[in-house]
Amino acid sequence: MNAQPGHPGQAAPEVLSRVTKVHGLMLAANQAPMDADCRTFINIPCYSPQEIQNAYGLASILNAGYTGVGETIIIIVSFGSPTIAQDLQIFDADYGLPDPPSFTVLAPLGTVPFDPTNSDQVGWAFETTLDVEWAHAIAPGADIVLLTIPVSETEGMQGMPEFLLLEQYALDHHLGKIISQSWGATENTLFTPAGQQVFEDFERFYQDAAQQNVTVLASAGDVGSDNPDINGTIYPFPVGFSRHRHHS
Repeated sequence: MNAQPGHPGQAAPEVLSRVTKVHGLMLAANQAPMDADCRTFINIPCYSPQEIQNAYGLASILNAGYTGVGETIIIIVSFGSPTIAQDLQIFDADYGLPDPPSFTVLAPLGTVPFDPTNSDQVGWAFETTLDVEWAHAIAPGADIVLLTIPVSETEGMQGMPEFLLLEQYALDHHLGKIISQSWGATENTLFTPAGQQVFEDFERFYQDAAQQNVTVLASAGDVGSDNPDINGTIYPFPVGFSRHRHHS
């Protein structure tokens, strides 16, 4: 999921303010939010892990013991979240989920201090929490490795080489067989010689991943073919979003 293609932080403030309101109320009540609370306070429905599992037809599979045990989900994001481990523990306790067998956060390229006044970092923290919690909800028996970069992936080349380095790191160090790319950019912002090189570099990586039986999942985007250029202006014609293909 991306709050906005390549720009989680830009779309986050309004959503975060509404979610934070419900979250605060539920913390005070020491319980997980109910659907009625979400509809009342943020005007959208919200669903429990069990409801999502049922919606995707996973309940019988999970009940049969196929919970992801023995597998590792690798999640790739910018910045990460300073509270992700605690957030996941609370999420699990609220919804009756077991903790993952292991949860590891790695930053091979380094980190930057988290700035709560930086909407971009806050947006990526929101994205990180969503990705980790819901990957765990779908495969509660799988290990999780969160890989972060110290820069924001936006549009065009920004953040793309760093993300590729993370994914190559995961492959080289055999961290797991499932890589989740919860990010993307408008294809048109990469119609440059440097952008073409990015395409080619990722394609080579995907071929390597496929040969090692590693599944790479791509963000589908939230707004269809309405996507921004490098300055954040929406293109006046349909454009492609996620060029990161699914290999397994």
